[in-house]
Amino acid sequence: MPSQNFIPKPIRNFFRMRVSPTSLQFRLTLELVTLSAIGVSAVAFWAGWQMEQNLVTSHKQLLEYVAMRFPEQAEMYSEGKTVEVSLERTIDKLSTSGVSIWVQEPDGKILSKSSGINMPSTEIVNAITQTEAPAKPRIFQFGDRYIVLCGNPLTVSGKLVGKVYLSSNSKFKNLGGVGCQIRF
Repeated sequence: MPSQNFIPKPIRNFFRMRVSPTSLQFRLTLELVTLSAIGVSAVAFWAGWQMEQNLVTSHKQLLEYVAMRFPEQAEMYSEGKTVEVSLERTIDKLSTSGVSIWVQEPDGKILSKSSGINMPSTEIVNAITQTEAPAKPRIFQFGDRYIVLCGNPLTVSGKLVGKVYLSSNSKFKNLGGVGCQIRF
C-alpha cells in the first residue's frame, strides 16, 4: 500500500474512527447544530422582513410629507404666474428620484407631470387615474411591481385645479398581502 505512505498517520486514524449515530454525544451535537441553524435562519428572516417594513414606512412618510407641502408650494409659486408654470416649478422642486408627481384636471387631461425616469409608465398612470387614489399613501400592486400611491384634490388661489397624484416606485419583493392589487 504505497498510497498510505503519503497520508500522515493522525489523518489516517481520524478517518478510521467511526461515529455512532446512536451515541449521546452525536445526538447532542446534531441537536445543537440544528437549533443553531434554525435560530440563525429565524433572525435573518426577521431582519429582512423588518428592513422591508421600514422601507415601506419611509416611502409612505416621504409621500405624506410631499403631499402636505405640495399645495403650499404651488400657492407660493403661483404669485404672478400661470397655474401651469407654478405647477411645473413645484413639481420640479418636490420630485426626487423614485417619487413621481402629476396633476390631472377634472376632465382627465394631465396638466403637469414629473420629467425623466421618475414617471411611471403611461399604462400605470392611466390605471391610477381611473381608480380612486387614497388621500393617505397606500401600497398598490401593478403587475409584478408595487408602488406607494396617494392623490389629493389641488386648489391654487382658491380655485380647484384638479387632483395631484404622488407615487413612489419600489421594488418590494413580497409585502405579505399588504395593500391593494390593481390589474389591467
